Amino acid sequence: IEWFLHLGTDCLITNHNIKLESFIDNDYHFMVTKDDTGINGENFFIRNTPEGREYIKRLKEIHPRWKTEEGNMRDDERNPKWKSITKYLSQSTINSYDRQWYPNKPAVDQLGGKLGWEVGSFVLHAITGYLPNRKPGEPFVYDWKMNILRSHINDIIW
Repeated sequence: IEWFLHLGTDCLITNHNIKLESFIDNDYHFMVTKDDTGINGENFFIRNTPEGREYIKRLKEIHPRWKTEEGNMRDDERNPKWKSITKYLSQSTINSYDRQWYPNKPAVDQLGGKLGWEVGSFVLHAITGYLPNRKPGEPFVYDWKMNILRSHINDIIW
């Protein structure tokens, strides 16, 4: 195994014609997306190299002030050691979510790439957050995420 793709459990590949190799850049050891707020660490590529394995080991060492690997990734973005092995991808490449759930978000991510899922996108990520008819403070449950993914089943490109 040269590269490993981590996809969150609330993600669905929606275009099976896109090859994973089309995202790979062997000048790096870790590849993650940015949306309009910064790193979105749900989906990422990690290369099976000493550098890649060291980075994933580091992600498992949660910073005291962070409760997620994404917090570590955002901290590591400022560290020259990790920054030099990391490539940032536009959100729409491997981590796109439907903009209808976030109507006030901008149309582009921090890299200038298109923000949001559309028919033909590689992955649909049913992220938490704003959803129509969701009451404030109501917990985000598995069934809601599955319904989001099921709602796009006819849009999947096989």
